[in-house]
Amino acid sequence: YNVGITYTLGTGTDATTSMQTIKANNIRCVHIYRLYKEGSSTIDPDAKTVLTYASSNQMEICMGTLVSVVTDNMQTPSGAAQWLTDLMSVFNNDKTALTSTVKAIKLGNEVDLFNVSSAQFSTAIQNIKQALTNQNLDIPLTTSFSAEVLTNSYPPSNAVFKDQNTVSIIQAIQNNQSKPFILFDSYSYYAAAGNLGNNWILKSSLFQGASPSNAYENVFDNQFAAILYALQASSLGGVQVVIGETGWNNSGNPNIATAANEKIFFDNLLKLWIK
Repeated sequence: YNVGITYTLGTGTDATTSMQTIKANNIRCVHIYRLYKEGSSTIDPDAKTVLTYASSNQMEICMGTLVSVVTDNMQTPSGAAQWLTDLMSVFNNDKTALTSTVKAIKLGNEVDLFNVSSAQFSTAIQNIKQALTNQNLDIPLTTSFSAEVLTNSYPPSNAVFKDQNTVSIIQAIQNNQSKPFILFDSYSYYAAAGNLGNNWILKSSLFQGASPSNAYENVFDNQFAAILYALQASSLGGVQVVIGETGWNNSGNPNIATAANEKIFFDNLLKLWIK
């Protein structure tokens, strides 16, 4: 599907009501960050509600994991196997229901910001891949990166990754997946917030006009092109990129983090990108 939504657990909203609202708006793909409660290895009741509702309503899930699950639980084969066992239990061990609902497993979130080493990530992806194989399950494995992972990203053709650790994490995905892809979180708001007073950057961040010296139409396009160029520069051109998250802040700098700008951003995003 072309568009989905991230549902954050633990916000105090009723998970069933939230999922009903998501479904009523014809959104069928939902991303959740975790299976376990924060700081434990116990299944979060809201995660279970989201997964079971999705399964019963022909919706799809991008199943996230806490960074701590990657750097702790999944560092051993038994820990990875237990995490998968717990996920399967939500579906009453019905493998068809599981694979019809969970379309990807995301190992950690924006791992470039949370000091996940490539050695830790490589061990985790190998262990969970083996756990899946042992259960005769085939679910894609990936992770997400923020735009902070890039340097020299303007113009996009100059973009490279900031460090070898990121390159090695992506190589681990490439080495363990037949159709490797990464999730890229693109927030144009931060470009505008970092250049207050620069009107064309604000407009470009809202899809309202091209930057004067660049062929790309807006900040979002620039960021997406930059990650593609960075992959090519690291001989990782075969790795696909999927936008994991985007949006416009409704809190922060009061001059630009407004409901009006949030609406402009999403209206234009849907017009230009969502087919």
